[in-house]
Amino acid sequence: MGNGGATNAAGAGVFELGLCMAGAISAGAYTAGVVDFLLEALNEWHEVKAAYVTNPDEPDPEKWNWRPDAPEQVLMHSVRLKALTGASAGGLTAAVVAASLMDQFAPVRRASPGDTAPTGNMLYDCWVLGPDILYFLDTKDLSGGLVRSALDCTWLTGFIRDNLTPRKGARRRPYLADPLHLFLAVSNMRGVPYTVKFAGGRVEGHEMMLHADYLQFVLGESRPDPDSALGENWLRLDPKEPRDWTWDAFRTAAQATSAIPLVLRYQTYAREYADYTVRKWDMVSSQRYDPVGKVKYFEKKEDQLIPHWDRLGWNTAPGYKYKTLLVDGGLMNNEPFELARRCVAGPDKFNPRDPREVRRAVLMVDPFPVVGGDANDDIDAYENKEIHWLAGKVITAVKMQARFKPEELQLAMDCDVYSRFLVAPSRVGPHADEAPIACGSLGGFGGFLSLKFRQHDFMLGRRNCQRFLEQHFCIPLGEARVNPLFAANHKHLENFVVHREAKGGGTEAVIPILPVLGRAQERAEMDGFAWETLAYERDKMPELLDKARARLKALAELYVSRAPMPGIGRWAVKWLLEKKVYDKVVAYGEEVLRKKLGDCGL
Repeated sequence: MGNGGATNAAGAGVFELGLCMAGAISAGAYTAGVVDFLLEALNEWHEVKAAYVTNPDEPDPEKWNWRPDAPEQVLMHSVRLKALTGASAGGLTAAVVAASLMDQFAPVRRASPGDTAPTGNMLYDCWVLGPDILYFLDTKDLSGGLVRSALDCTWLTGFIRDNLTPRKGARRRPYLADPLHLFLAVSNMRGVPYTVKFAGGRVEGHEMMLHADYLQFVLGESRPDPDSALGENWLRLDPKEPRDWTWDAFRTAAQATSAIPLVLRYQTYAREYADYTVRKWDMVSSQRYDPVGKVKYFEKKEDQLIPHWDRLGWNTAPGYKYKTLLVDGGLMNNEPFELARRCVAGPDKFNPRDPREVRRAVLMVDPFPVVGGDANDDIDAYENKEIHWLAGKVITAVKMQARFKPEELQLAMDCDVYSRFLVAPSRVGPHADEAPIACGSLGGFGGFLSLKFRQHDFMLGRRNCQRFLEQHFCIPLGEARVNPLFAANHKHLENFVVHREAKGGGTEAVIPILPVLGRAQERAEMDGFAWETLAYERDKMPELLDKARARLKALAELYVSRAPMPGIGRWAVKWLLEKKVYDKVVAYGEEVLRKKLGDCGL
């Protein structure tokens, strides 16, 4: 089949989808809920369609033989998941999704508040049952005498080791592209050197270092085309070979993309120098208008940029590998949307945006689509600030600038672009504006405090995804009539109309790209998770504070034990910390916790 818009014998089109999962810290629970419902909807639609074919055991829907009455009964096109991209918590979620798609598990449609029983659903068990703050405040990681992170990552490392591996007898899901592409954004602490050449002068040109990096994997038997793979720097994950070294690389990448700098443990990684030589880059060559939709867009070409390894004397001889430290991909690229877009576009280099032609799209799940800024324009208020205050501002500014993407911003402002969609938290009720998700409290770390916070956000993600598929992931009826995607159903499209609110008021008739059928039609429930019932159990605060104090003390004493001072000096410092510092730090932390949670009604 060709790239996108492929048809089977019955003329049913194929819609290719890239899924981008933004950084989320503890709000990965929300992203996990969105993806859980998305997979349920794909499964249920597949089962409904299978009832209208004569060879339902055929695993490839493009080879189905449809019954004559199928065009009147069910939308016959397919949605094929082609790419997964993610950064930080979104990257870990993308890795969990990639591993779990090689297995079958039931969606988590309901949950009992506080229930810790495993479900067998890796998305839920990872993001809801797993990341408790008490695990991260342990001290198992300090037994070797090294401080690699502020928090203990023993639980996270164990979860990734035990779960991000293929299961025996796993059956590939029918809506996956072959191959499925996985891109995990990472921040490369060593960097990759490049030189921009300028005429004149005694030096070769202006030197730069690349730190916003990614690691790429493919799942499937087919060889990826170089355009979708963005070059040849990918590793194949074979479910039949769970002990292959590529699975170890995959697990390392999953932990690296979520390694919040200084907070969670960094990862070391070795790869071929040639990976950067064969990587393809998007280059903007011009701008033009789509003659059909009159939509302005950038015309791009792909090219290769060769790193300037010789400048630093790095040994790139055969047998030597590029070795580096990797941390959280969200530090540099919190929403790796462009990787998904380019992969889905493939050799076309462009995804049609007009609803009459759209056949590919990228769906981004972003728990924090709104970034808070400094609304204070009274410069005099800053006159008496000290440098520690400025340090925080500088770090935030550098991080936000690294994530600024003007091309994507331009397209996001055009509501008639049908090649990109967004799912973000939305609810009604107390504190809905300032805190749409419970895990968003404490700057995104709040979810680590409470199982109920994570359960609420997972279920909200499922509900938001259901609403998104029903009301937003659609094409207006008029445009759907001429879109080849619906060719097999053109004569009966009225049978599948859904009505949604129109921009200018009233309603409009639309056709869903991914219809919500079967059990997915049941309203996504949030029983037992009303916002007023989520308040953090204050009786758990003493245990939390004790663990925090023990962790703080263990970290401090490790550093003091290595300090170049006489024994009496170390004793004095330890005494001072014990009597004057630990309790004050913990008390301040408690004060901040109570205030921040109280501000959100939690």
